[in-house]
Amino acid sequence: MEVDPRVDPLSPDNKIIFAPGPFTGTYAPSAGRFDVVTKGPLTGTIAASNSGGIFGAELKYAGYDLLILEGKSEKPVYLWISDDQVEIRDAIHLWGKSVPDTTDMLRAETDEEAKVACIGPAGEKLVLFACIMNEMQRAADGQVLGRLWAPRISRLLL
Repeated sequence: MEVDPRVDPLSPDNKIIFAPGPFTGTYAPSAGRFDVVTKGPLTGTIAASNSGGIFGAELKYAGYDLLILEGKSEKPVYLWISDDQVEIRDAIHLWGKSVPDTTDMLRAETDEEAKVACIGPAGEKLVLFACIMNEMQRAADGQVLGRLWAPRISRLLL
């Protein structure tokens, strides 16, 4: 069993799964999407949110069909993925920054073409309606996913 059904949704034992679809990154209609799935704190059941843009395709292009985040970070970090190179990097300098500022700062320090999924101050403060944002204005929302992300990892780059 990957996640105990009795796990507290805000516990580090809960997992957050980024899942592009099987046709993501192809020319199939509506294939530019990815899901974020976890056990949600609002209902205590499966929480899934869908977002568009190029982020899901870039995850597939990097060679990943799923990305599972688990555990808890002691400090703010981001995950940098560049094809088969994966690094966890310090993100304390990004704490408190808006989504556009975070995106710009991460692109400046990694790759100007990087695709960024992140939370902003609402997610960091565990606001009930916080979202995971990608490409600055695209949201994976609806089940408080940004709130779950803050204790684990605050930014994800491809």
